[in-house]
Amino acid sequence: MQLFYGPNESPGPNDFNYKNPEYDKLYRKISVMNESEERLKIYRQMERMICDDVPAIFSYHPVAFVPYYTYLKNYKPNNFAWGAAKYSNIDLQKRKELIGR
Repeated sequence: MQLFYGPNESPGPNDFNYKNPEYDKLYRKISVMNESEERLKIYRQMERMICDDVPAIFSYHPVAFVPYYTYLKNYKPNNFAWGAAKYSNIDLQKRKELIGR
């Protein structure tokens, strides 16, 4: 839900620059709530607000193509890869053998 939180507007993750005071109020409320039925109900309310307000197409792609190099170790493909590169490791000797640099 943070992707549509008003204060996260561009250059932050709110690329739509969506601003809705009621949505932002609900976001602040759920951000400190424990997991509960009430929180789930608010999530659904916020989701409906986004679908009603934002002119965007939300889609799901069950297949993803990711380039993979055999010299890259500890890499796990995922949909939210921001910051994951710091956990990867490069086998420099194998890379040199494969690409000559």
